Amino acid sequence: MKFLKFGIHCFGFAFIIILCYVINGSAATVINDDFNGSSLDPAWDVSFIGNIKSPYWNYSVSGGKLAVYDLYNDIWYPDGYATYTQVTLSQEFPAMSDFNLTVNFAWNQDSNVDAGFMFIILPEITMSGYRDVWNNAPGQIESLDLDTGEKYIGPRTLPYNDSVEIEISRVNDILSFRWDNVLIYEYTDDTPLDKLTINLYFKAMNLSGVYTAYGTQYIDSVILEGTLLNPPAAIPEPVTVISMLIGCASLILRKLRSVR
Repeated sequence: MKFLKFGIHCFGFAFIIILCYVINGSAATVINDDFNGSSLDPAWDVSFIGNIKSPYWNYSVSGGKLAVYDLYNDIWYPDGYATYTQVTLSQEFPAMSDFNLTVNFAWNQDSNVDAGFMFIILPEITMSGYRDVWNNAPGQIESLDLDTGEKYIGPRTLPYNDSVEIEISRVNDILSFRWDNVLIYEYTDDTPLDKLTINLYFKAMNLSGVYTAYGTQYIDSVILEGTLLNPPAAIPEPVTVISMLIGCASLILRKLRSVR
């Protein structure tokens, strides 16, 4: 009877380990792009929106960076009437609840004539990033709650040439936006996340004879990981299961020999 109980405990232990393996399959990294190739990953869906014309944008992928040198607007608008010239990069993935997104941006606005936005858009959740809307002022931080419309807009004090690590995370329905590890904005949100868009754009304007220009902007990396709402069944590899069962059988045989 003791031997039977021992065998049951061994196989029960193996079953628990396999079950834990399956449960842990709900965590996933859905985007991990460090732009180390020589071309843009085809996983990105690129769109051109608004006041824009062919060839749309001038960019390169090299040295671990996506560098965007220019966006080609069609019309120059007078102050107050500008339509955005936009390029968007998007990826869709299985819906997630908790998540952690890290994006590294950099920009080179040679002077206050340059302008441009670099925003991370999580649909129905947030639009957050770097904002330099005018050709006569430096940039600022912005974070917008797309559900309520509430937002944070920082002072126009960012350097013309700088870089930042932006982190947007959600844990137990609390969404946090951090700029170089400094908490900027936090609010409650439970909308499933199934799409990420990075929006690069500027306003092509003529302000009293001074025309805006799109300053060079960079994306160094994009990493998104989180908890899938409907994870696929994670089945352990056969070798893992076999190894566990062999280990249990070995323990049983050893116990049987000791009984004899």
